[in-house]
Amino acid sequence: LGENNYNTWMPEMRAYLAEQKVWFIVSGEDSRDKAAAAAGAIYRALEPGQRVHVVGIEMDPVKMWAKLAEVHLQKVSGARFNALDALLAVRKGADESLPSLIARVDSLHQELKALCPERYSIADLDDDLAAMSMLRSL
Repeated sequence: LGENNYNTWMPEMRAYLAEQKVWFIVSGEDSRDKAAAAAGAIYRALEPGQRVHVVGIEMDPVKMWAKLAEVHLQKVSGARFNALDALLAVRKGADESLPSLIARVDSLHQELKALCPERYSIADLDDDLAAMSMLRSL
């Protein structure tokens, strides 16, 4: 995990934890003694500069996972603005294949969706679009 790659790190790490048979411990659905293995796997996957976020909770994989999501997945309008701007700015490169373009758009779309609160509505989107329009006009 680096400073700006949580959205790509998280599914890869979740898959790794599932392979190690410790994902349900991290997700809070299982509390067996494998918690230490899950916590260790998460800690080892962090870049040294990111370990500061889990100081004091290094042996609690559920808290570690939640803290990393809190730090790297801030569901605020500014982050959504940047994600939506990036999504709407996509252009096919001259040598880019359609599957590559589709994958890039899908990745940006998933990042945008991850930044929306659980109860994000069309009215919320309207408000974000109005604010985005105002900011872009300045």
